[in-house]
Amino acid sequence: PHHSKHDANNPKGSYGVMPLDYTYKVFEFTDKVFPKSAVLSINDYDMGFGYVNQVAHLRLRGCRVDMAGLQMHLFNPKQCADIAKGAKIQHPERLLQLMDDFDKLGVPLHLSEITITAPNDDESGREIQANITRNLYRMWFSWPKMEAITWWNLVDGCGLAGEPTTSGVCTRQLEKKPAYHALDKLINYEWKTTIVEKAEENRFKNQFRGFKGRYRVSWTDVNDNARTAEIDVR
Repeated sequence: PHHSKHDANNPKGSYGVMPLDYTYKVFEFTDKVFPKSAVLSINDYDMGFGYVNQVAHLRLRGCRVDMAGLQMHLFNPKQCADIAKGAKIQHPERLLQLMDDFDKLGVPLHLSEITITAPNDDESGREIQANITRNLYRMWFSWPKMEAITWWNLVDGCGLAGEPTTSGVCTRQLEKKPAYHALDKLINYEWKTTIVEKAEENRFKNQFRGFKGRYRVSWTDVNDNARTAEIDVR
């Protein structure tokens, strides 16, 4: 991923001593030296109109921007405690509008850095973290152009200096926290299609409605041989 710095009035972008238009030059160079199978992603922490404008500007100039990376860090433990009390911080209406704005770019989305902090390292704090995690992931998963979500610090106390020590899905001793179990339930149970169908006599096609993804199909053919196949549902 490539990090950029932008403002609403300067779609070319700048960053410290880096020259104006360096983002365009990076994408132009990268597209020449990497194979076309490589996914070129832009990534930023400021998810305002300036970023949307910058990506649109790069694409108009012919840059191959295959994915737009977004970051969402709930670093402040008090923020998460306030969310549990009903405060409108990263509330659904705002996040849905944000994703709708990026949809207009016509590129897949990647939540490239996610932090959800437990307000306290106790049972109550961990449950708040799990509830926020569950609600946000369900919303992100529902968005058609959402391609990937990356949790920033998987283990407590392993972030950079100044980052919260209770933002992992596992403790420092690698014990699974409620947030881990919330994600496990979503990914491996609620979002996984598992069905058993029996074909009627002289009927060799079955239909099902399921999530997009890769499926492994197993059946017994007319000669009683066990067969398997993998199918990508897009």
